[in-house]
Amino acid sequence: MEAAVLNTIRIGKRITTYETTDSTMDVAHRLGQAGEPEGSVVAAEGQSRGRGRLGRSWLSPKGKGIYLSVILRPTLQLAEVPRITLMAAVAVARAIQAATGLAPEIKWPNDVLIRGRKVAGILTELNGELNRVNYIVVGIGMNVNSVKGHLPAHTTSIEEQLGGPADRVKLTQALLVELDRAYDQLLRQGFPSILEAWRGFAHFLGRRIRVVAQGRTVDGQAVDVDSDGTLMVRTDTGLVESLSAGEVLVVR
Repeated sequence: MEAAVLNTIRIGKRITTYETTDSTMDVAHRLGQAGEPEGSVVAAEGQSRGRGRLGRSWLSPKGKGIYLSVILRPTLQLAEVPRITLMAAVAVARAIQAATGLAPEIKWPNDVLIRGRKVAGILTELNGELNRVNYIVVGIGMNVNSVKGHLPAHTTSIEEQLGGPADRVKLTQALLVELDRAYDQLLRQGFPSILEAWRGFAHFLGRRIRVVAQGRTVDGQAVDVDSDGTLMVRTDTGLVESLSAGEVLVVR
């Protein structure tokens, strides 16, 4: 894939590709520490040690999905870094919608679903010191042409939802274009514009959820996400609790 085809401002001007690597996140971190410019992308046909949030692995069969990491160098405070995850989720949802016509949804904090089943995940890691961000690596894994029986429980793929194989190159191009668009939107218009777009895909808002966070369970109604990317839940006591991390289960 040539960068000229993308017609982007920042994302994908430099793309490093591998047939197979351990993790595109690890490669991107090495490049980020070496001074690789913002917008550089590391992509692989397969990963031997793909990873997700909370130390989980991400199944990355060769030639079946999209596995890439992007280096960003925004001027953000450490507390503002979760905004990047929400920005990336908007980009993933927009890309799936544009390239396939499917109707994706976002589940806080980092999952993209189709018909209630996870199709893509986002992992955001930073390198920083004191209250300064040196760089951020955004990793995206998407199940594209994996078929039922070769997918983890509660997940799906683009192929399964379309009823036939999807064009991974077209999807990857759409993803990089939408990442560039959403990141530029964040930088130029600020986080409120991204948050508004995020809410449009967050169909779980207003519904009853259960959040497992820091060893405890919080039940209530998903109210909103604030300017720091924190989830607000109205518990059964009527109080609104703010959660910065956790796993969300939509109850009804």
